Amino acid sequence: RQARDLLAAIARGVEIDPDLVALSTEQIDAGLGAQDAAVRLAAVRAFGRASPRDLAARKTRLASALTDSDPAIRAAAVGAVLDTLASPQLLMQECRAHLADASPRVRLAALAKLIPARWGNEAAALVVERLPDPDPQVRRLAAARLGENAEGSWRALGVRPEGGAAGLAA
Repeated sequence: RQARDLLAAIARGVEIDPDLVALSTEQIDAGLGAQDAAVRLAAVRAFGRASPRDLAARKTRLASALTDSDPAIRAAAVGAVLDTLASPQLLMQECRAHLADASPRVRLAALAKLIPARWGNEAAALVVERLPDPDPQVRRLAAARLGENAEGSWRALGVRPEGGAAGLAA
């Protein structure tokens, strides 16, 4: 009961210092299975701060959140999973799966982790695929991501602007 109340407080936006209040694995797991969507969302957020960095362990514990009916919970779970990935191959694989989600909120969460300047041409290609997304926020974020790495973005599009990289600045 105390953990549920704490998670509900987090869900309401009450600032709680995570260093002062550490939730146990059991408390977070109980929150992940709660009926109240706000409590589930708070549990996913708490999980992101306190859980193991191992991808398999995270995905196993977040399995229900990754398939939750509430897009906000799925988006938070996607962020919690993607935050652990240092391998470009794993990141691309996970992002590709979540970029296909029906909810624009989940697609935004995955797209936010794709930084072409950091992850290269494969990330740029995935971002390019989101340019015709039906949601305007997803399209805007995709365009912004491509602008962060114009040279790689042109390569992902299979286009070479006049003058090469210098032509991009003109």
